[in-house]
Amino acid sequence: HERLTAVSELVGSTDQASLDTLVRLTGDVEQRVAIASIRAIGSRRDETAFEQLKQIAANSDNGALQGCSAAELGRFKRTDYRLLTDILLNGKDPEARAGAALGLKRLRDAESVNSLVKAMSDTDANVRGIAFEALGRTTGRWFKFDPNAPLAARAKSIATIKKKLTTTKSPQIIDRAGRLCTDSISGLQVGAEGLLRFDDIPLVTFGAEHIQ
Repeated sequence: HERLTAVSELVGSTDQASLDTLVRLTGDVEQRVAIASIRAIGSRRDETAFEQLKQIAANSDNGALQGCSAAELGRFKRTDYRLLTDILLNGKDPEARAGAALGLKRLRDAESVNSLVKAMSDTDANVRGIAFEALGRTTGRWFKFDPNAPLAARAKSIATIKKKLTTTKSPQIIDRAGRLCTDSISGLQVGAEGLLRFDDIPLVTFGAEHIQ
């Protein structure tokens, strides 16, 4: 596909002309082109790209594009977690909410914990599952929770998680900026059970094997 190829060639670009092209392609009639363009914008990691992603996340009426932008914003440490939690809890489209949960999973801001717990009661199983993974990433603790379980079982698990979160301190160390301190090796984080965990790779399998 010609436009997808064009987008792939602009990944990692830093000039304004390339950014202008990517921004234009976020409005492409083919959604896969628009999504690829948003991800390419996220790869830039500069202030201009950051502002473009914020605009899409805040203003897009397309759930997939809003979610993709929210997910990319999680890669920027300066992202205000409240933009993502607002989409997570109030977004009308489950794709937007799932993207916001993924963004929070990447951001790992301690202030988002309560919102992530609330999102574990979302009507969409995918949103519930990603919110649960984000909670684990943010706190460094891994609980028992199955996003596909019956409502009563999920409610019981969430009640247990809330209790444990309020009665036990997280094993992760949180710095003054509210960010989780990670291992000095890029992309690695030590989880509660002492295992190295990698960014953007599913860390858990839902079910009874979760640490309680």
